[in-house]
Amino acid sequence: MAQGGGALVDAYFATSVLTLAVTAAGFAIASALRPRAEEDDGRVEELLGTALPRSRWLFGHVVLTLVGTVAVVDASGVGLALGYLIVGGDATSPWVLVRATFGYVAPVLVLAAVARALHGWLPWLAWLSWLGLAFAAVVVLFGEVLDLPQWLQDISPFEHVALVPAASFEWAPVLILAGLVGVLSAVGQLGFRRRDIVLT
Repeated sequence: MAQGGGALVDAYFATSVLTLAVTAAGFAIASALRPRAEEDDGRVEELLGTALPRSRWLFGHVVLTLVGTVAVVDASGVGLALGYLIVGGDATSPWVLVRATFGYVAPVLVLAAVARALHGWLPWLAWLSWLGLAFAAVVVLFGEVLDLPQWLQDISPFEHVALVPAASFEWAPVLILAGLVGVLSAVGQLGFRRRDIVLT
């Protein structure tokens, strides 16, 4: 690191932020699949037997997933920044690490939105959303080592976000991923409104 100077240090922290974001995706998917667990336990049928509309019940879970994901992803950046300060880093760089995590909220939510779409239309296959996380982790950790073709790596939503602070932040990929999150969430919401509740 001493020989590489700032560029190598930036690459290290960029990789650390990316790894933390992939880890946070585990929370996001688990949160997105929480309605499926409640459905399996038979609690949804009782709730929807009241005046509570389906869409409002599911939207409450969407909000919890969104807020929780933002908190988890950004808290990882704060933790990384505090660690940097503790080992003697300068006082301005840590905020760059915190800002670096903002861009990863969108790809993390893409994986959660896939889980929501599967739950909405094919609830018995909702567990497949965990394969998306496994694939993203393989691409992040071993994509270059395994010499995976670029088109395959591009399937991972994390592949499109700039590796801040090693690279400059770009809004366009983040906004496109956020739009994809909205579309997948709407698809899941529509599917859940149309299908029958799974009875246990």
